[in-house]
Amino acid sequence: MNNLATDFSSFVSTDSSRNRLQLAVEGMHCAGCAMKIEKALNAQSGVEARVNVTRRQLTLVWDGTRLRGNELVDDAQKLGFRFSPITEKRRDTDGDEKFLLRCMAVAGFSAGNIMIFSLALWFSSRDSMGGGTRDLFHWFCALLALPTVIYAGRPFFRSAFNALRHGRTNMDVPISVGVLLASGMSIYETLMHGAHAYFDSVVMLLFLLLAGRYLDRRARGHARAAAENILSLNSGTASVLENDQLRRIPADDLQPGMVVIAAAGERIFADSILLDAPAQMDTSAITGETMPHVLQPGDTLLAGMVNAGDPVRLRVVRPAQDSLQADIIRLMEKAEQGNAAYVRLADRIAGYYTPVVHIMALAAFGLWWGALGMAWQPALMIAVTVLIITCPCALGLAVPVVQVLASQWLFRRGMLVKAADAFERLAKVDTVVFDKTGTLTTGELSLREIPESDTLQLAASLAAHSGHPLARAITRAWHGALLAFESVNEIKGGGIEALYCGDTIRLGSRRFCGIADVPDD
Repeated sequence: MNNLATDFSSFVSTDSSRNRLQLAVEGMHCAGCAMKIEKALNAQSGVEARVNVTRRQLTLVWDGTRLRGNELVDDAQKLGFRFSPITEKRRDTDGDEKFLLRCMAVAGFSAGNIMIFSLALWFSSRDSMGGGTRDLFHWFCALLALPTVIYAGRPFFRSAFNALRHGRTNMDVPISVGVLLASGMSIYETLMHGAHAYFDSVVMLLFLLLAGRYLDRRARGHARAAAENILSLNSGTASVLENDQLRRIPADDLQPGMVVIAAAGERIFADSILLDAPAQMDTSAITGETMPHVLQPGDTLLAGMVNAGDPVRLRVVRPAQDSLQADIIRLMEKAEQGNAAYVRLADRIAGYYTPVVHIMALAAFGLWWGALGMAWQPALMIAVTVLIITCPCALGLAVPVVQVLASQWLFRRGMLVKAADAFERLAKVDTVVFDKTGTLTTGELSLREIPESDTLQLAASLAAHSGHPLARAITRAWHGALLAFESVNEIKGGGIEALYCGDTIRLGSRRFCGIADVPDD
């Protein structure tokens, strides 16, 4: 469908006189496709285009007017790709995975059944089996293989046709040519009562290629999951105070100047200024520090912090999309989009693949048929083999995927990668020096000394009523049943008190518990 009339200007954000637009890319299957998009757009003045192959996203930055973005997208669409705004939150990925899974299932079922007939053909000659029986087995294989090729080959045929229709090539072109030539040769051999047909090889090849493509798509989906986790930190609703009334709005709609009420345990969705009395904030999502920080009125609260104390008022100074957390997400995306040396090498090799491999296949056919006098049928099968076995999909797809998976693996362990060549430079590191002000923790508080069982149960039962990081550490240390209390009350800056068996018990700071004279260790 043609999207030439689509106006993307409403999705453009402007920063430092430069315009920025993020689009979802449809019809992109490999690093070679990404290179074509980037090459076409980066050739224009004042334009910087980066394609994230894993997320199928195009990040476009340019100088000039906002409307120029429509012209740039138009130029990219002429290459045979379709684009849609990221804000639409399209879920085509799941549909693509299911489609590939169906195609793979059909190819696998057909391949298994064709092998049953092929076994008899492999272990017998035409003379021992008889020409009629052999032809019958070939027709049985053809009845299974041809519908399978038409159905299961669609992911490759569509991609190849779309590329050729727009005057370009990709890795699916030689795959499609090889599959169609082998199928056509097999039909010809069957009609001419030939000794050999290759339906089993064609269907098995499709099954293996589809399995690889499906696993690649799954790997990319897992790589996206970590980034979606950090994106989910900015999703939700916030309580905005307007005219002495609270109303809930999406976090994305927060604007500078709005006054927000953050309840105990609630996440801060936008960079803000604290308005109320001192507040305790869990900053582990931003700094990695497990101990809560006490912030004073006028201090800055960063998106991603969690209110570990009583409800507080804060004034938004930057919207969620311009917060520090959003900057972290953009750094991760930039690292994924950047090209390290090995990625650039793989992209260059994959880019030269299509013309080189077609020339090699044609040369192989000409050598065996014209120069060495081989019959054209086996010479053609040699050319088809060259087309198929030289496919560099593993090189063009695996290298970028490995880079993305590695960065996401590190992210899940609390480390952010903001440089594309970080892994290559990391391989050369022999000494690591940590600044004494740095925070090296597991990200969660834990008890160093476990008290007696009755004491721990009592403390954990009280701590379960609080969202404070120290309270959560005590609760995690107890694995048994919790006690029930009456009149549980959490005192800001102090701790928790409750009635238990007619007595008032407390859990909190030394001063709150009446033992302030005990010195700190």
